[in-house]
Amino acid sequence: MPASSPPTSDGPQRDGLLILGRALLYPGLALTSLLLLRGPLALPIGDILMAGAGFCALLSMRRPPRQVPPMLWLAAALLVVGGAVASAASSDPVGSLSILARLVYMVVIVPWILLNLLVEQRHVTRAVAWWLIGAAVCGLGAVVQLLFGDVIPGGQVTVDGRFTGITTHQNDLAGISVMAAAAALAAFGNGVTKRFRIFAFGILAICTTGLILSGSVSGILGMLAAVLFLLLSRAIHLGRATIVTAAGSVIIVFVLSQLEGLGALNPIERLLRTTGFTTTKAEYDTAGTRMELARRAMDEIRESPIIGNGMLIDDNVLMKRFTVHNNFLGTWTAGGVLAFLGVVIATGLAARYCLRRDPRNVLHGVVATAFVAALAFAQTAPGIYNRYYWIPVAFMIFLVWQWRTKSTSAGARRC
Repeated sequence: MPASSPPTSDGPQRDGLLILGRALLYPGLALTSLLLLRGPLALPIGDILMAGAGFCALLSMRRPPRQVPPMLWLAAALLVVGGAVASAASSDPVGSLSILARLVYMVVIVPWILLNLLVEQRHVTRAVAWWLIGAAVCGLGAVVQLLFGDVIPGGQVTVDGRFTGITTHQNDLAGISVMAAAAALAAFGNGVTKRFRIFAFGILAICTTGLILSGSVSGILGMLAAVLFLLLSRAIHLGRATIVTAAGSVIIVFVLSQLEGLGALNPIERLLRTTGFTTTKAEYDTAGTRMELARRAMDEIRESPIIGNGMLIDDNVLMKRFTVHNNFLGTWTAGGVLAFLGVVIATGLAARYCLRRDPRNVLHGVVATAFVAALAFAQTAPGIYNRYYWIPVAFMIFLVWQWRTKSTSAGARRC
């Protein structure tokens, strides 16, 4: 339906199945950040709700005639073929195929669900807001751990003062927090209401706290990339940036004082130790470990560039218990060159939009900045299988479709 067409009583806006689908999708997006919440068969509740949302869209006879971008289907085909071939070499072929199915679901099915359920712009805004709220709740889990100790079942507080929030690992909290914090920071651009700006500041404050409590250097690098992107794209005025920085400094100082009371490392100390500047112990030099993992991954790729080792984590352990901390190298070692190309195409489809987005559209800037943070984070952290990494990518693919549709409509009107 063209954007200028008024809603009709029998259109997709009023379709009961699509309304039900959105009612499942919104909390499903929020719960993708709460990795500890599991349902039957230990399936994440967020996945269950989003699958239900997709089923509603599939059954609807009035869903909008929207198609997934053809290049995304190509990416899915490459993933399926490469992952299936690699699964034959896996120590557990069935388990490897199940991981492959999850990856294809995130790369193709989730964008398809968004395309068919988010009929109007307000639906997109609500979906992004729910996703950010879920990330903030995850960050609040880390605050609870800071105040009350290791009280979240399945969560963890490490001996060096790193927190997991409502996830199973500190890096998961970091990835979730940095993407949401970056998105919230971008929301301080032009054209937003005071109410929305207050909402964005709340998300930014909580998720920045979660990022600090995770103790993740990869998360800090992701946030720096997001800030650089915003500065280069001139998305935030200097005055607002100053206010946000001042308020953020107060929050950071408070959190650091709490960490110091626990004897935990602050982010600067973590960065120095991670890069080996303040320790001689090899197990603390995680930057050196990452470089060694990347070198070993390249050796594996040279030995078998076409066929991967399988999609399971156990198939791709390169040193001790670690896999390579890079999404693209991790995909190549696991699924071979075809799966690698599939991930590159899907990521490139989203990245291309970052360069051609409408700078006047705040929502576009919010999603683009989250994607930049996700992409930067994934270069030094294992995230290819993580749902939270692919959510910003899915939103970006939705916006690619929206942008292309508007461009085509504008061209048709000029003709």
